[in-house]
Amino acid sequence: MKLLPNYSTLILFSTFYFTGIINVSAQSPTTSPLVDTSALTYQGGFIIQAHKDSVSQSNYGAGIIEYNPANHSLFLAGKLQDGAIGEFAIPALVNSTDITLLNSTTVLHGFREILNVTTNPQIINRVSGMKLYNGKLIINGVEFYDAPANNTHTTLILSDASDITTSAINGYYELQGAAHIAGWISDIPTEWQNLLGGTYMGGNSSKYAINSRNAMGVSAFVFNPDSLVGTPSGVIPTQTLLDFDLTNPLYKSYMPTHFNALYNILTLTGSTGTGHTWADAAATVGTNDLWTSKSQASYGFIIPGTRTYMTFGSSGGHNSGIGYKATQNNGNVCGGPCAYDSEDYYNYYWLWNVNDLLDVKNGIQQPYNILPYDRGVFNAPFQTDVYNGGIPKHNPITGGTFDPASGLLYLSIYSGGSVTEYGRNPAIAVYKIDVTTLSITDESFSESVSIAPNPATDILRINIDDNILKEAIIYNNVGQIMKVETTNEISVAKLAKGIYFVKVIAQDEKIAIKKIIKQ
Repeated sequence: MKLLPNYSTLILFSTFYFTGIINVSAQSPTTSPLVDTSALTYQGGFIIQAHKDSVSQSNYGAGIIEYNPANHSLFLAGKLQDGAIGEFAIPALVNSTDITLLNSTTVLHGFREILNVTTNPQIINRVSGMKLYNGKLIINGVEFYDAPANNTHTTLILSDASDITTSAINGYYELQGAAHIAGWISDIPTEWQNLLGGTYMGGNSSKYAINSRNAMGVSAFVFNPDSLVGTPSGVIPTQTLLDFDLTNPLYKSYMPTHFNALYNILTLTGSTGTGHTWADAAATVGTNDLWTSKSQASYGFIIPGTRTYMTFGSSGGHNSGIGYKATQNNGNVCGGPCAYDSEDYYNYYWLWNVNDLLDVKNGIQQPYNILPYDRGVFNAPFQTDVYNGGIPKHNPITGGTFDPASGLLYLSIYSGGSVTEYGRNPAIAVYKIDVTTLSITDESFSESVSIAPNPATDILRINIDDNILKEAIIYNNVGQIMKVETTNEISVAKLAKGIYFVKVIAQDEKIAIKKIIKQ
């Protein structure tokens, strides 16, 4: 399978806005385009306000969100340990990465405890996903420390999403796949529903304790909510499209055979009786750019009109390796797996070809043999501490929600909206997808495009062999448009020093993406 160029992402947390609808009726979705991250442009963001009531608070909020079009609002899971949700109205976006300039939400419904309202024999204590469906709210949950790895009943139904304060809550119900599916839920675009065998997709990853019950990579399961919100009994059936476990983790193809076995033994038992150590195995795992024990995916959805399953999350240790209860370079002793370099953490994306997932459904591939066609670091906004002199820190992507009607995707950044030392409120960043770039960059065209000098200080010169420039767009590393030009010479003298991306569009609409450095 051919990989896209691994461009650093031009977007992060958040909103995708479609400037038009792609007509897919004339073609099979299997021939629709793939998306690379250069199609994403930052639109702005907002902060979840610092609300606290007797039930929970947005401070230390898990970042699990769901869009409610009726109120132009977000349902939000509160403080991690409280098992509660509230509803917050979305304010006007501000196109800035400075959190002190962003607008805050307002409270529509205060927090309500959800997970212990009904009988909870499996001690489900973390809200892990939500989905609005026909006026109801599907709520997924997990037990944070499920030592026996035996949680099966993960899902509740709040029967009236218009009033989360008094609505009846039913469940728990069992979705086939347990913790591997009990995370995000997203719509499957209409054109894909018959082929994939369902209307909604659920997924999760190794975000919680006890790896033996987690997906050790990004997962994707198809199901029909009608069988869940009706009168469910027994196991709600699902179709596995993408899934990994300890035996077949996502990073397995990058590890020598003896390290596969060693890493699995160490993960399951903590034993070092083989004569090897966690450092041995972790150092090998850390050489891949796919997945480590600090990787976690937090949201995924199929972009309508494409064959891209786009997933977001965070990762670490790809550069320095992973140690278990290791001493990091800043002297910190970790309580579990961690990167040897205390700053070796970042937001991450994984892009998957839905045709590969369809092959799994049709029995051609195994769900653990699929690789993303692109992956890499997200340069997310809201990564500085305003209260600590603007020192950069890692604020991970922890949730998301996509509204197909508007084409908007919201992704939450944990602690990104914090403006005080003890504040840990989520920030939401917003991006749009430029439909003119919903295709793989033509490699032969890309090779015909050159930009010099690079690094540059004053002028960039764009040269295209056997073609004519239509437009050149310069983005910064979080996806903001900095300049739009139609000439082959572009002044960059006023741009701040740093990394930028130039989208070169030719008269025949071919597109190339080039990274440049401004000195």
